[in-house]
Amino acid sequence: NLQFCCSSGPYPVLFFGNLPQVAYYSWKYGGVVSAFKHIKNVYSFSSKNSFVRVTFQQSPFKIYGPVFTLWFGPIPSVLIADYTLAQEAMVHNGAKYQDRWSPAMMVEGRGDRGVIVSNGQIWQEQRRFSLHVLRNLGVSRNLMEERIMDEFNLRLVLFI
Repeated sequence: NLQFCCSSGPYPVLFFGNLPQVAYYSWKYGGVVSAFKHIKNVYSFSSKNSFVRVTFQQSPFKIYGPVFTLWFGPIPSVLIADYTLAQEAMVHNGAKYQDRWSPAMMVEGRGDRGVIVSNGQIWQEQRRFSLHVLRNLGVSRNLMEERIMDEFNLRLVLFI
């Protein structure tokens, strides 16, 4: 069973994983980000004469720690909820996570193009190119911000 080989997390529903929990808490709290703060571990089971429902009243960060697994259908996703751990995983050990799995819908639609979905050598080249172009446009400087604000104020005056 894959549930036991991955890091701990809320118990998944067969075929749907944790999607019902994510959908419910997204609807209840108004968004996916808020939902991840409130997803709780809910187990429901019934016997011949009774129905038992056990709910842990803490968020998954408090129950499972800074690293836990949520299942999106049959696919496990490991979530890192701590800044220092995320920085160590992505910045210091980024080469280990360079070639990651991508959903089939994203691969079919975009192929290996793009900065978000692509992997490997193509991703490195496109990321370097994007950062180079953005730096040349002045995105990292305050000059670009001033130009954007001037344009915004001009459009605002013309609109009013």
